[in-house]
Amino acid sequence: MNIQEYIDSGVIEAYVLGLLEEREEQELRRLLGTQPLLQEALWSVEDRLERMAYDNRVPPPLTVWAEIESRLFETTPKIIPTSRKPEEEVKVIFSDGHIRVHKYWRPAFIGIFILSKILLILAIFYYLSYRKNQQQIEFLQQQVQSMQHANNAK
Repeated sequence: MNIQEYIDSGVIEAYVLGLLEEREEQELRRLLGTQPLLQEALWSVEDRLERMAYDNRVPPPLTVWAEIESRLFETTPKIIPTSRKPEEEVKVIFSDGHIRVHKYWRPAFIGIFILSKILLILAIFYYLSYRKNQQQIEFLQQQVQSMQHANNAK
C-alpha cells in the first residue's frame, strides 16, 4: 500500500470530519499506530482546520458573558466594557421564513375576512330572493294572460 496515495485520497480529512464508515475508520486507526507519515498527515489536517476556524472566527456580542454570568449566579447582568470597538462587531442577518407585520394588521385582516363573509351571505340571499321574485312575476303574468284569454273567450 502506498501511504502517500492513501493520504492524497482524502481519507484523513474524512476521518477528521467524522465522515468515514466504521470499517474505514478502524483501518485508519490501525495504520495510524504503525505509520508515522499518516500521523503527521493527521496532525497537519487538524492544524489546518484549527487555523481556518481561528482565522474565520466571529466574536460574540459584548453582552454574552454578562448573560451567562447572570444565569449562573442568578443576578442582574453587568455589562463589562471591553477594548473592542462597536464597528468590529459582526452583524448577523437571518431570515426565519415568517412574515412579520405590525400587530394591528392581524385584527384588520380578521375584520376584513368576516366582513367579506357577511357580504357573501347577503349576496347569496339577495340572489335567491331575486330568483324567487322572478318566478312569482312569471307565474302572475301567466295568470293574467290566462284570465285575459278567458275574458276574451266569453
